[in-house]
Amino acid sequence: MGSHLFRSRAASAIVELVVLATVVGGCAASRTEAAAYGWNASSHDATSLTITIVTGVNDTDARAAIVSESDTAVVVAASYHRAGGSSTANGVFRDVDVRLAAPIGDREVSNKGGSTVPELPPR
Repeated sequence: MGSHLFRSRAASAIVELVVLATVVGGCAASRTEAAAYGWNASSHDATSLTITIVTGVNDTDARAAIVSESDTAVVVAASYHRAGGSSTANGVFRDVDVRLAAPIGDREVSNKGGSTVPELPPR
């Protein structure tokens, strides 16, 4: 009887850990990293940037964040929620605004992987 009780408690503990890992990590696991396609200054004082990323037609929840800023560079990271199922292979531009600590000036914008993100022409 004691052995059965131990196995039952161990199985319950494993199930609880799996559920906890799914709840805690589930949101992060469902996001897909994206490289920024381009950027524009989106405020008159150039302390906000509109980061453009490319996602699938049915993808949602595009996000961008400033990873780091220095006197010479701004590093950004972007992601989105990939839709399940099938869809067309068409890409869609999604714009996400981020706030800088200081105006962009002549600083270079790059993805967190190191690739340069070009400034896009005004729309």
